[in-house]
Amino acid sequence: MKAEPEADPNSYNAADEEARISAHTEKNVVADVMWKLRKHIYKFRNSRHWKVLLFEHIQAQKATPYSPQLDMPARWSSTYNMIDTVLKLEKPIADASHQQDFEESMRDTQLRSADWKTIKGV
Repeated sequence: MKAEPEADPNSYNAADEEARISAHTEKNVVADVMWKLRKHIYKFRNSRHWKVLLFEHIQAQKATPYSPQLDMPARWSSTYNMIDTVLKLEKPIADASHQQDFEESMRDTQLRSADWKTIKGV
């Protein structure tokens, strides 16, 4: 998958009603999914509520507690590592995203089953 990460990590932090993704077309599906994924990882790493919620779901499912990492343009394998870690946490991330009720802007960027298929390369 080839999608360029934003240089500023704060660009994944959007105000309410500003987290809308552009309409999906054949050309930008991967870029949109990667943007959603990076936004989720940013929230899980930098928000106490999201971090606690993800950890609770990891514990409930007795999964290995990985910490999702954002990819970096300077490291060629960082996107692969980001996707690999997220796929190991697919169920806890999906459950945490569906359960959350404290941040309206994240509802627009939920990772849906089609997004997970794109991440898996299906």
